Formats: sequence, structure tokens, C-alpha cells
Amino acid sequence: MCFHISQTKIGRELKERYQARIVLPKENEAALPFFYHANGFAHPESLVIPQEESSVITTAHWGIAPADVLEEKLAD
Repeated sequence: MCFHISQTKIGRELKERYQARIVLPKENEAALPFFYHANGFAHPESLVIPQEESSVITTAHWGIAPADVLEEKLAD
């Protein structure tokens, strides 16, 4: 399991590399996450390519959840 991640590529680079389009809730590419270091306990927003739709790059909250937290509470 990863405790630290890095998101240092800009949207244009990711679109070209993965041949995917960027779909954001705000449709604002300037809002794309960009960071050198993120801790899993901070639950940062990160870029992902969903398994269900591999032609899309979107955002999701990433992080580590304690084992005693119920799945329903993670959605909050």
C-alpha cells in the first residue's frame, strides 16, 4: 500500500500519454491537482483513470482509511 504519492504531470501531458480526455466536475483544467508530495492520511484529490471508462481522466479523493471505519462513512 502507498502512503505517499506525487502528481507532477500537467493535463496536456496526461491526455497525450494516455490518449484520454479530461472530465472534471467543474470542467476547469486549471483546477487539476498538481503536487510533488501528498500523504495518504491527508486524502488529497488526485487524477485517476477509472477502470470502467479508460478513455477518461478525472479526479478522485485518494488516501488511507483506518480499518475500523465503515465503508458508508468513507463516502462522507
